[in-house]
Amino acid sequence: MKRKPYTTPVWWLSIILFLKSALTAVVIVAFWQMSRTDRLNTGASQQLIRAQWISLGGYFIILFSEVIIYWRLRYYQLNRRLIWGHLTGWIIAIIGMPLLYAIATIWVSSQFPAEKVQSGLATLTSIQVGVMWGVLIIGHLCFVLVLVDAYKKKNHPEQNTDDDAENFLNDYNA
Repeated sequence: MKRKPYTTPVWWLSIILFLKSALTAVVIVAFWQMSRTDRLNTGASQQLIRAQWISLGGYFIILFSEVIIYWRLRYYQLNRRLIWGHLTGWIIAIIGMPLLYAIATIWVSSQFPAEKVQSGLATLTSIQVGVMWGVLIIGHLCFVLVLVDAYKKKNHPEQNTDDDAENFLNDYNA
């Protein structure tokens, strides 16, 4: 009987990649619009747009390689808690933190006086980056443990020797 493949991580990583691409597209369009309306220096906006493209390329390479790895491991007996730890790290870092950062930015901008907004946003940025990297590191430690678990040597029962193979029906003789 053939094992049913476990492809859940492949689909979730593909969804995360799609959402990251969509969020990056929104940011790139926002920077482009701000540069057209003179709210942002054209040189600075080009640097920000280039940084977003480079970031998206890096995420794409990492996520796509993890999709391929999980696809190759789909028939292995894997620890699903570790897989979900890895996926949760990606979800929090790629989707949750940017959304929380946007909400916190709106809140800081509306609650603090103009002279304190910049320092508040700098603090928020530091917190966001720290939490994002912490979650990514913990998630990828789970991924490493999934790989170690998948490729560790399994205890296999002893194989029949040639003498046993010739007499395999002896157990059934009455």
